[in-house]
Amino acid sequence: LVDADDWEGSCPKCGVPWDPNDSGQLIGCDQVGCCDEWYHMACVGLISAPEGK
Repeated sequence: LVDADDWEGSCPKCGVPWDPNDSGQLIGCDQVGCCDEWYHMACVGLISAPEGK
């Protein structure tokens, strides 16, 4: 989980733009060679950020 305050995109899973006033957290895909996208944690089935990330 990283800070996305300057990000102005939308979640690729649900298509909803990120709203800095929304309490939903975003998580960045950090898999090497992957998508480099941001997702709502709920959209990818996460309740909390993975340990060590």
